[in-house]
Amino acid sequence: MKNILFKVRFHPLFYLLLVLSILTAQFQKVVEFMTIIFVHELGHVSVATFFRWKIKRILILPFGGMVEFQEKLNRPMYQEFLITLGGPLFQILLSFFWKSSYHFPLLFFNLLPIYPLDGSKFLFLLLNFFTSYYCSYLILFLCSSFTIFFLLLKDPNFFTLLFFSYLLYQSIHLLGSVPELFLRFLFERYQEDFFFYRKKKIIGPKFKKMKRDVRHFFVIEKKTYEERDVLGTFLFQTLKK
Repeated sequence: MKNILFKVRFHPLFYLLLVLSILTAQFQKVVEFMTIIFVHELGHVSVATFFRWKIKRILILPFGGMVEFQEKLNRPMYQEFLITLGGPLFQILLSFFWKSSYHFPLLFFNLLPIYPLDGSKFLFLLLNFFTSYYCSYLILFLCSSFTIFFLLLKDPNFFTLLFFSYLLYQSIHLLGSVPELFLRFLFERYQEDFFFYRKKKIIGPKFKKMKRDVRHFFVIEKKTYEERDVLGTFLFQTLKK
């Protein structure tokens, strides 16, 4: 935890918010709002540190925060769930000791299924449990985009347009990153012999059916192959192209 402060980064718009808050005599409210954000992100960081996740940076935005990790995509799902849960729990604990009108509006909004809010992370983990890793990203993008458009139509104004445009950009950027993330997911499964209790049989080399926290067996031409054997052939073919 001693080096965490050196990983905190402030978005340029955050400084703009500070200047505007001073000019409009709203500085105290902004400090109150950002204190809740810091405590929330501290919750994520504390649990991530406990599980020894590598933290890339903690980005502070005008309307929230975001912790970015340098970790394997195949880390246990229960760890990711607890790390995601840490933020809301710290925020709820803070509400018992410090009263603020921002607590529960922030908490409710953060649990919406909009990427990269915590609600989208909970949804992604739930989707990972029931469907494939690849398909989970596609459904997450659709849910995130639909929620953004719904909220924007409900209260259209300049601020919501600006705010939700940023979130929509994040969702579109995520969708564009799916092929790269999926290939990285496959490389990790090939490079390391992960142990998972759950098992799944896949007919044919259909890698987009692979799930997290599941060990796969591929049936190809009536023969059953280990996951890493099939992935090795596929990944070498991919690198040659």
